[in-house]
Amino acid sequence: MSLRLPAGGQRGLRASQHHKLPLHRFLAHNLQQHFFTRFVDARAQASGSYNAEIDTGKHTHIGSLGGPPSAHSSGIKVAMTGASLDQMLSFSNSHGERLAAKFVDAGSQDIFIFCHGYASSKDGFLFPRLAEELASRGRSSLRFDFSGNGESEGTFSFGNYFREVEDLRAAVEFARNTLKLNVAAIVGHSKGGNVVLLYASRYDDIPHVVSVAGRAIMSRGVKERLGEDVLQRLDREGVIAQEVSSSSGRRIKYLLTKEGVDERMNLDMLAEAAKIRAQVLVLHGSSDNVIPVEDAHELAARIPHSTLCVVEGADHNFRQPVVADLVIQRITEHLVSVVSEL
Repeated sequence: MSLRLPAGGQRGLRASQHHKLPLHRFLAHNLQQHFFTRFVDARAQASGSYNAEIDTGKHTHIGSLGGPPSAHSSGIKVAMTGASLDQMLSFSNSHGERLAAKFVDAGSQDIFIFCHGYASSKDGFLFPRLAEELASRGRSSLRFDFSGNGESEGTFSFGNYFREVEDLRAAVEFARNTLKLNVAAIVGHSKGGNVVLLYASRYDDIPHVVSVAGRAIMSRGVKERLGEDVLQRLDREGVIAQEVSSSSGRRIKYLLTKEGVDERMNLDMLAEAAKIRAQVLVLHGSSDNVIPVEDAHELAARIPHSTLCVVEGADHNFRQPVVADLVIQRITEHLVSVVSEL
């Protein structure tokens, strides 16, 4: 097994020597290598062979937009603060709950929709920075809070993957019918990474998907998150009052139900992945201690049209500044390129 540079690269690398190279050593090795991800053809992986690339492209900063954004459609209530490009707005899901959202209007006819993770929000993960970077490239985006999260109405709950798929459906319809934009791709992190895959499996109406740090085996991690004692109580009582800390530090009280846990445990993510016809970028950190990188390999191997990108040394949330910069650039380049192909 070998790792090869793209056409025009200077040399080949043996995986046994370099595929586990620590982050600091990799950057010291070549400061001009702005990307240090591995792109694995999932279909080759499934057959036991790996073709990987190291992209040595140099990042070029592009200035921000020259003027304030404007809503694409009349009747949208917008609030802007300071120099932010974010337009605050809301739309309703199929249950009549108001979902809070932020729209960055860069004037494009295509739009990308971002989906946050468990107990997070539209401003979680790297989404605000990703929206800014895309805007600097002339691309619009929409990010929103799932029901019961952030500023949205509704009740927080554990599990509820398909409920969140329907929230995403409401966002897609809002973008199409109210903003009058074409949804070119959906992007999700962690639990949101699963939601975008489930959406693609169910609706098959968006050509591109980016799943970041998603989970393949849904039964993993439940005991670690909830605790064995809580699961035993849940078996006896059916419903337990719980609290969870959101990504912003806010404590959320909710009712943990056996139904919600069973939904998570019984969800066959690999079977759903096999149904997806969209082009999917699966991105994961090699040092993710929340969802192991093996899950990314399993997902990518099942999705018919997928590319796997493993970020060496990155954790679940890509917290290291240099890693965050590179991930934002990688996703941006991917999204801009897929729109140019439409």
